[in-house]
Amino acid sequence: MLKCESYIFKRDGKTLIYNSTDMSLELYDRDDLDFSQDLDEFILDQSVVRVDLSQPGFNRLRLHLTSRCNLGCTYCCADSNNKKDDLSITKIKYAIDYLVSNPKGGPPDINFFGRGEPTLAWDVMIQAIDYARVCSERTGLDISFSLTSNGTWGNDRREYIVDNFDYVEISMDGPRDIHNKYRMNVAGTGSFDTVFENVKFINDHSEIGLSLSVVVTDQSVGCMSEIASFLNNSFPRAHIHMDPVDMTGHRIGENSVNAPSVGDFLKNFMQCKVAIEESSQNISLSTSLIQMDGNRITNFCPCSGSGLVVSPSGDVGSCERIYPNEAGAAQ
Repeated sequence: MLKCESYIFKRDGKTLIYNSTDMSLELYDRDDLDFSQDLDEFILDQSVVRVDLSQPGFNRLRLHLTSRCNLGCTYCCADSNNKKDDLSITKIKYAIDYLVSNPKGGPPDINFFGRGEPTLAWDVMIQAIDYARVCSERTGLDISFSLTSNGTWGNDRREYIVDNFDYVEISMDGPRDIHNKYRMNVAGTGSFDTVFENVKFINDHSEIGLSLSVVVTDQSVGCMSEIASFLNNSFPRAHIHMDPVDMTGHRIGENSVNAPSVGDFLKNFMQCKVAIEESSQNISLSTSLIQMDGNRITNFCPCSGSGLVVSPSGDVGSCERIYPNEAGAAQ
């Protein structure tokens, strides 16, 4: 007979069996199986697809290096600067060791992210890259490096970024007046000029992948076509990704920032897409809400995928938003 640690699900002419003892899934192309026999006898069925869940593997490691930030964005959803945690190099090395020991689904990528600005932990980031390269030589794995940043670095740091990263994503909300309205430094001064100079440098002086992340509010939603055209004319190599503001984090309530309705965002996004096609501009454009063919996105959340996230305090999970031991994390 089936043991109590096995669970059976039938639907659409198929049968799915989950065995909690060995953490395996078996999928059968029929739903008329006779379960009066032992489960092991069914494993030999030619129609079975078996998945071993006991050894999870990962091909992307997202390291949240610090909760410190040099900006005070009005819509910040990360609650940066509420804490001053920095991820230690010791924990980073443990995470990299695990990544290279459990590869899955292609060459591994290490992404430097943050609940703050990752380049503020500059020395630790360099140590992490150096250590990952040692691991790459030892294992033969081709590790790539990506950076998600606010783009407010000096000249020496952008030279290092161009020379050592494969892909960079930078937050930029559009022309100066729009960007500076939301993305100021902690002293209240707009960050546009510094970010523009650094993005321009990467666009003009390197071949690394470049993406610009645009946060859209209820006040900027009507300017989406203007924003896309400005960014494309300024940085023709960059991919442009637009999303509505995330209504979490303490600064949302403090600054009365509101998200556009989903309908308004999608209407303006599609108008932007049509305008791009009619003008024959070569703009690479995306959003997390729909695919560019108009279908609904079904795989935006990475929690069930092959990503591993380490928070500034060292918590490990698959979600970049929720850490079990951090009271300030989004719920």
